[in-house]
Amino acid sequence: MEYQNNSSGQPAFPQDQASFDGLPPLKPNSWLWLSIAVAVLCCTPFGIVSIIYAAKVDSLYFRGRYEESKRMSQKAKMWILISVCAALLYCILCIILLATGNLQEYLERIRDNASGYNF
Repeated sequence: MEYQNNSSGQPAFPQDQASFDGLPPLKPNSWLWLSIAVAVLCCTPFGIVSIIYAAKVDSLYFRGRYEESKRMSQKAKMWILISVCAALLYCILCIILLATGNLQEYLERIRDNASGYNF
């Protein structure tokens, strides 16, 4: 292992901390419980994508693929945030339509333009 040259009098540490003493890096957060919560409560399609990425985190980590595991964790977190933002935008849109009085008109327009297959 190579050590950093240190002229400040502080102890020198190895440059490669991941391989120090053969210990693996810390396991990244899988975000699985939060992925399930946003799939149920916020936006189901984006929540399902986050569940898929979150489920891969642990299996990749325990196979020794640490960087890929970290990347899947970051993607799961990203899709959770996208799901929450989509749900917030939907709520804001509904509040605006309700406050302006256009919600009822919008729903009637949908009903009138619906095909005959909707009972």
